[in-house]
Amino acid sequence: MQVQRIGYGIRGFYRIAHLGHLWEMTPKDAQRRLEILRFWDKHGLAATQDAFGVSRRTLYRWKAALRASGGNPAALAAKSCAPKRKRTPKTDPRLVAEIRRLRTLVDPNLGKDKLHVLLAPWCEAQGIPLPSASTLGRIKSPRPGQDASCAHPPRQQRPHKAYPAPEQAA
Repeated sequence: MQVQRIGYGIRGFYRIAHLGHLWEMTPKDAQRRLEILRFWDKHGLAATQDAFGVSRRTLYRWKAALRASGGNPAALAAKSCAPKRKRTPKTDPRLVAEIRRLRTLVDPNLGKDKLHVLLAPWCEAQGIPLPSASTLGRIKSPRPGQDASCAHPPRQQRPHKAYPAPEQAA
């Protein structure tokens, strides 16, 4: 027995269904921006700026993005605002190794001020410029017994209030 699909024989049904599917997958902020653009087309620039507080330049940018995507509202979704190039630390690896060594020998919780005092003669002997104490606090050097990939120990998971931990049988 052959099973026919819902839209069989209805011209354009699947194209419209696809557009509806795209709309459901479109992020909420993109849907909101599309509604603002529709308001702009209907009521004009001044009313749109008063109602939504969106600049003229932003409206034209959204309109251009929508036109470039062929009318796909997903093109209006917010993009990442993270910088394209991030600064990389320029800390001497010997300094990081010495911080790790000091934390292993002296104290695993050695703070930046004490590190600054202990590193001063070592940096002078090695010919490395001594960073300030605040810079030493920002250097990511894992404490002894930690994985080098994370500078902070993983948090212990506590039982949720709604789901208490099971009682231990004595």
